[in-house]
Amino acid sequence: MKEQPREYPVEVERDGIVHSGTYTIERGIITVLYEFSVNTTQLGSMPHEVLAKILLAEILDGA
Repeated sequence: MKEQPREYPVEVERDGIVHSGTYTIERGIITVLYEFSVNTTQLGSMPHEVLAKILLAEILDGA
């Protein structure tokens, strides 16, 4: 049975409201989940915590 990737918390504050999501890392891909939205990209040299915040911000911006 395939093991599920570990989930990490990620938060972004907008207008005094903290938006909380989670992210996973699997095979060089980072995936951020927030409510019913998903944003995914390849990992690079940026720390995954920083990249997760950027991806969550993109979800919040509707990108």
